Amino acid sequence: YKAFQLLDVIPTDIPAFVVSAGPSLNKSVKELKRAKNKSFIIAVDTAIKPLVKEGLLPDMFATLDGIKPVELVEQEEAKEIPLLTKLTATKGMLDYHTGKKFFINEGLRYANKLFEINKKNIEGFPVGGSVATLAFSLVCHLGFRKIIFVGQDLAYTNNKSHADGTFQEKMPEEDTKDFIMVPGNFEEEVPTLSNLDGYRKWFGEFIKQWEESHYVEFINATEGGARIEGTVLMPLAEVIDKECTKEVDIKSYIDSLEPIFNKEEQARIQEYFHETPKQIHEVVQLAQEG
Repeated sequence: YKAFQLLDVIPTDIPAFVVSAGPSLNKSVKELKRAKNKSFIIAVDTAIKPLVKEGLLPDMFATLDGIKPVELVEQEEAKEIPLLTKLTATKGMLDYHTGKKFFINEGLRYANKLFEINKKNIEGFPVGGSVATLAFSLVCHLGFRKIIFVGQDLAYTNNKSHADGTFQEKMPEEDTKDFIMVPGNFEEEVPTLSNLDGYRKWFGEFIKQWEESHYVEFINATEGGARIEGTVLMPLAEVIDKECTKEVDIKSYIDSLEPIFNKEEQARIQEYFHETPKQIHEVVQLAQEG
């Protein structure tokens, strides 16, 4: 499947929650359960275990990294949750997951050829370099008017890197005295790393540009962490009470989608696969002759 197939089926008159695995997620997950079936919830891969443990299955989750331990999502329930991903994402994660996978155009000529030979195209959009920025960019491009961050600390809240139950059952506190300090949501400054601060700035710049041509309200319901410019701070309970007023069945919408290639087109792709080694051999021969 391709990500932009969701454009045709997901209603956008509901809020979209982008759930990350920051340390504050542990405080938010029970409240977030109230938003299920009243919003579109997309989580990052690292947040899957804490969410599933609390009985909350997001409508979709995202994975991006070329190297990431599959143990982060090793939950039987996670196998069938629709997945937003890239062809270059870690193979272990893609193999473990058995549900619908939604891909974007990442500029791979071989992959794009599969669409070209079937007279189709695949769209892409800015991904920002992290799994959270990928999930966020998707909900923006799907046209949601209310986008809410949860667990998007982008900082070491209480000196922890991630929520408990992600990489370890109890995440250790770290020495942050030499970390850079950035404006916080509830504190004057919070400790973070340069890569996290880079993502924080990316969010701010993207929001500023997006608002120039789209009417969207960006709400930060993260219970701690670093300040993201362009977002309105609001308690999660208040956001859910105010915005989650309509019942929706996101699963049924996604279940209704058909694969982007029909059986005939899949056969054409299989033929192209089988021709590939022959073409490579011809290139090698020409190189040797040269």
